[in-house]
Amino acid sequence: MSHDAIARQLGIKGGARAVSKDMTRALASAAKAQQESSEQLLDIEIKRLDRLMQALWPKALDGDVKAVEACEKLITRRSYLLGLDQMNRNGAQDGDVLSLLGSLFDSLRGRHTPDEVVEAHVVGEIESGDEDEDLDDEDDG
Repeated sequence: MSHDAIARQLGIKGGARAVSKDMTRALASAAKAQQESSEQLLDIEIKRLDRLMQALWPKALDGDVKAVEACEKLITRRSYLLGLDQMNRNGAQDGDVLSLLGSLFDSLRGRHTPDEVVEAHVVGEIESGDEDEDLDDEDDG
């Protein structure tokens, strides 16, 4: 139905223009709700992958080949869910960490409303051998 027909059928004052505004608001609200639900589901899935990785990581470091393969699959899945697998295909050179981080921050910024505060801190390079200690210190819950 046209907006005029909807306005006449429902007796909406303001006619097609009011119907158009109402529909735009309703669609925007539905899109926002869907985005929020998607973000919640993504958060749940990432936390699940984190717990699985935490359980497998010590075994993988001890040389358990099956654990290593499982960790590789978890890393691949995590990269896919976060869009990290797309970054090099979108113009960043391999090894161009600053471009990759910039793309990641842009992606994260796009997922949050302007009122939300998203903080990111740039730290120095991780020295060889310190990677495991830094990962163990983090506790995402």
